[in-house]
Amino acid sequence: MNFSHIIKTVSSQTFNNKGQLMHLCNVFLRRTRRGTRAGKSVQRAIPVITSKINHYDSQNIICHKQHGANIANLAKIPLLKTNSLISDEINTNNNIVISVLNCRSVKNKALSISDYVVSNKLDMFAITETWLGSSIDESVKQELVPTGYDFLQLNREHRRGGGIALMFKKGMNIEYLPNNDICIDQFEHMDFSFCHAKTCVKFCVIYRPPPSKSNDLRTSLFFDQWNSYLDRIVTFPHEFIITGDFNFHVDDKNDSNAMKFLQTLEDHNLTQHISTATHIRGHTLDLFITRSESNLLRTKASVHEPNLFDARGNPFCDHHAIQAVLAGAKPKKISKTFTFRKWKTVDQVELSKDIVLDIPDTNPSVDELANQYDSELRDVVEKHAPLVTKSVLLRPNTQWYSDELRESKRNRRRAERKWRETGLEIHRQIFKERCSNTGKLLHQTKQDFFSKKIEDCSGDHKQLFKLSNSLMGKQHDIVLPTSTSNTELSNKFAHFFINKVTTIRNVLSQQHSFNRELSLAEDTPFNGEPLP
Repeated sequence: MNFSHIIKTVSSQTFNNKGQLMHLCNVFLRRTRRGTRAGKSVQRAIPVITSKINHYDSQNIICHKQHGANIANLAKIPLLKTNSLISDEINTNNNIVISVLNCRSVKNKALSISDYVVSNKLDMFAITETWLGSSIDESVKQELVPTGYDFLQLNREHRRGGGIALMFKKGMNIEYLPNNDICIDQFEHMDFSFCHAKTCVKFCVIYRPPPSKSNDLRTSLFFDQWNSYLDRIVTFPHEFIITGDFNFHVDDKNDSNAMKFLQTLEDHNLTQHISTATHIRGHTLDLFITRSESNLLRTKASVHEPNLFDARGNPFCDHHAIQAVLAGAKPKKISKTFTFRKWKTVDQVELSKDIVLDIPDTNPSVDELANQYDSELRDVVEKHAPLVTKSVLLRPNTQWYSDELRESKRNRRRAERKWRETGLEIHRQIFKERCSNTGKLLHQTKQDFFSKKIEDCSGDHKQLFKLSNSLMGKQHDIVLPTSTSNTELSNKFAHFFINKVTTIRNVLSQQHSFNRELSLAEDTPFNGEPLP
């Protein structure tokens, strides 16, 4: 709009005062283009012309012009997920969740792996390259296996490294299936079975070490044993899952060995479900295999970063984890039943008043007195401290969790949900940073908690040894011999010690008796040289 046009417009108007004239000039002089500085409180709509339609009559003469959108020309566009690379979150509260990961030694990752299992609510966790088999295994497993889980392992023999294991909830009722009738030395494997949706499922964990001069493994021998192994597996009448680290780049179409491996799966009517990289270098090494017509999986198996961090917040896992959800109900939660008496609440004065034994005037036998004492004292105990039975669900031990750690874990979950919602790289970086902070805090919190407990036990050696045994994995439940009643169990203990004393006496009686007439030898004088 030029200045002459403004003068022409203003001159054609009639104004009552000077204010109206100044207002009209400001309207014409104000810039209305996009990007005008108008302050945060001013919002201007940017006009958008969607169409310019001319309407004609029967003689092709323009009747009028319509500016705007023609609703009849608009097409409905279906809404899509903003980020298709991130899979939908699945409700894992009611389904069996399985995860597979190459840990490359669990000894330096035990606490992080335990937190990973608990945070993801895993029912089964298959591990390859455990590197177990040394004298510190018990202490590692004490920190590795959460409360309510069992652990089965197969260590590599005669060489360091390797090894596979399975961690699972106790309610899964998993059974180990040894294969002693076949000889396989080109790859490590463990076979299990568990009941799922009223059917038996075989679960196989595989680790194939890469061939080298030091291990004398050959790819040709692997394929011979692998085909024999698959011939046995496919004869299983029910569903089965084969998973683990095979060390084949199945994503590389030019890798002849990888293509040959995939051909063996196709020949046995099997399907490999992993199509993305499972290693930080971009190759697909870890696989998840089922029958081609299997309906075992609820959704497609996914790959994600396990986000395992050390005490300094540095990531230390070069493989990604595979996670799959089975279409079926989770196992029932395991509970443990305790029976106890509340002795601390007993009134000592009232208890002493009630302990009054009425001994009869007659001369009772020892058995009669013992029965009387037992009956009357049992009634008094039941009156003041009755037996209480309590059932507790087995949950992971989190007594050393601090409020700061719980808040850090909540922030980590919020960051993960935000990243899954948007799929943006910036939100992924924020999530990784939260994982690193939580990893550092996880190690520091547990160290501070047990350091404080050890300081508190400094004057009590019994509690100190008890705490050290629990940390080193040397604490076991006391298992009593089987018996039908407490009386029978007491008699077993009595007979055991009576027989032991009798045996010692018989051994001593068979030895030569001490001759009291023999005198002790006299002391001989010292004839050596004194020390300087």
